[in-house]
Amino acid sequence: MLSTITFINPSDYHTHLRGFLGDATDPQSVRPSAIFRAVCALQEPFAQVLAMPNVLPNHIQDVEGVERYGKMLTEAIPSEHAVHPLLTISLKQETTARTIRQCVGKIAAVKYYPGGVTTNSGSASGDLDPTDPRITDIFREMATQGIVLSLHPETTVSHDANGRIVK
Repeated sequence: MLSTITFINPSDYHTHLRGFLGDATDPQSVRPSAIFRAVCALQEPFAQVLAMPNVLPNHIQDVEGVERYGKMLTEAIPSEHAVHPLLTISLKQETTARTIRQCVGKIAAVKYYPGGVTTNSGSASGDLDPTDPRITDIFREMATQGIVLSLHPETTVSHDANGRIVK
């Protein structure tokens, strides 16, 4: 017997909405590309998507970047597409608990990227020590505000058969 499963308002929690033309530091010059419109069309079945922050020229990493990117997405998503982007910022060396507080209500997650492991991750956060009080403060603020930590689990480190790091 065949069964039917119906998803109501499904979500995609790893979406790249970075197909723009122009200079992201100059919102007046930015316009959606054909790639962006195609990605929006592919997202049609989803009610919401978690928009990854690894865009060029810089990762989205502060409230100003979130507001600028959110405005660009709102203006660029065709009205016939009901997809709602959930915004994120990159966890960077410059990120603070204050950054998180400033982004409350504007982001759904903070994304951690190890450097050099994925598209546009050259300016990523690098290694972070979870016992560092600064990082602990960021994580505590995220937990208080209900903001998710999204991890990119790839690494550039290789191990040999005995578990030793290979350089």
